[in-house]
Amino acid sequence: MAGEMKKIKNIFLSNNNDFHTNVPLFQTEQGNNIVFPFSPPIYQTKVSENITKDLLFEGDKLTEKDNDHRHKLAGNMKRGYSRLYDDEYTLRHEDWILDRARDFIDCFVDRLGDTLVNSLLAKDYDRLKTSNGTIRLDTLWINYQRAGDYNPTHNHKGVLSFVIFCKVPPRIFTENAVSNSQQAGKIIFDHGYGGDLFMAGNQFPITPYDGLMLMFPAKLEHHVPPFWTDDIRVSVSGNIVAV
Repeated sequence: MAGEMKKIKNIFLSNNNDFHTNVPLFQTEQGNNIVFPFSPPIYQTKVSENITKDLLFEGDKLTEKDNDHRHKLAGNMKRGYSRLYDDEYTLRHEDWILDRARDFIDCFVDRLGDTLVNSLLAKDYDRLKTSNGTIRLDTLWINYQRAGDYNPTHNHKGVLSFVIFCKVPPRIFTENAVSNSQQAGKIIFDHGYGGDLFMAGNQFPITPYDGLMLMFPAKLEHHVPPFWTDDIRVSVSGNIVAV
């Protein structure tokens, strides 16, 4: 098809003679370049097996009576469920999670420059500076997703949100070999839809694996399609707020 993007070159345009900027370059069927310079950043890191085991162990002890969290989520969890960790346990994980958040913020500031970030974030920028006490972990919950469960497009409260994938059965992704969507079990970020700007919408799917942690701006919309394999996918999510 004319104009179709044949492949994605995962390079940066600082090495390209036509564009002198650090954004990903996509190449069309005709060999022309398209850049997508405005997408919000997504932070990717790996957490230790000890952490994921601890999150699973404590999550399995939570009860529907005291810790049910489904009614506060956007998801359609008919077979699976969600549980909210208590404040004491959440506090146990705050230091290392906020350390990752500060790493994310610092990199964002370094890339764009302090002055530009200040103008973009306005009053929130002062509260997001990485000195102690300016951000805190607000909520932490665990999700048990079963076949047919899904999360429609939604966003979170706060300034940053994150997800940690604790248990991702590989059989989930074998569905993609026979599925037209090829999105089963993935998390998909959505940006630029619903506004007045033509051709602004974009999606970015990520295939999770055990121990993967993603952190992103809380208002960045995302969704999780269903899978149909008789397995359970377990993830832990949370929100970070400015104080």
